Amino acid sequence: MSLAKSCYNFLKTMISPIFEPQADEKIKKVYQQLKQVFSVAKPPIFFCYLAPFYEYFSYIATQIITNLKNEKFIEIINETKEIILKLLKDNLKKSEETNEFLNRFKHSPQFFYFQKDLEKIFDTNLKLTFIFIALREAVKDWAIAAIVKDFLPYYLQLCRNDFYLLLKKEEYVFIRLEIEKIILRFLSLLPDLIVSPVNLVIEMTKKYENYPELLYLLSEHFPTTVVQKLMFSGYMKE
Repeated sequence: MSLAKSCYNFLKTMISPIFEPQADEKIKKVYQQLKQVFSVAKPPIFFCYLAPFYEYFSYIATQIITNLKNEKFIEIINETKEIILKLLKDNLKKSEETNEFLNRFKHSPQFFYFQKDLEKIFDTNLKLTFIFIALREAVKDWAIAAIVKDFLPYYLQLCRNDFYLLLKKEEYVFIRLEIEKIILRFLSLLPDLIVSPVNLVIEMTKKYENYPELLYLLSEHFPTTVVQKLMFSGYMKE
């Protein structure tokens, strides 16, 4: 089961997402802005689970969009990307079967274009990791008011098989924590501070019956999931 599908299966039992085709005009407007700053065709799935809490969703989306439009944010992404990719390459080794496959096909045009796509996916996941770890840290506070063709599916399956085994090893926990440390070290450099203290979240969402689930997503589930997605996309890179 893919990481995205695992995330979806878990989340659908808690909050009903609002996907873009079903969204009203005000949510679609925010989705459009998010798609532009992330340079993606669809809003990342995490935001579909924030959208039902529109007041909070629009509030936090404004902060996210402001950051992603700032050149300083892109500089931070580029700097941390190299650090994290080296960490993954040094510590998460591919299996012999996967390496044999790569030696056969890594110089093919299809694999080249797949890696170009993967670069984009990794960058998107890194931006999401910054955003949701920043939100997790912000929620802890208390403030006063305020493309794959031909053989590529086989490569993906090999990586999934390897990565599933790595999830059970101490190295995975070590690297996940190291990535979080790297992100936390750079959070203070974000061009626009993410402000989302728990009392503000509650005030904006308490009219919704399932607002406690949103708090759980922000403080626990999303930060863990984005790091895992980041690790997997980095693991597949060559």
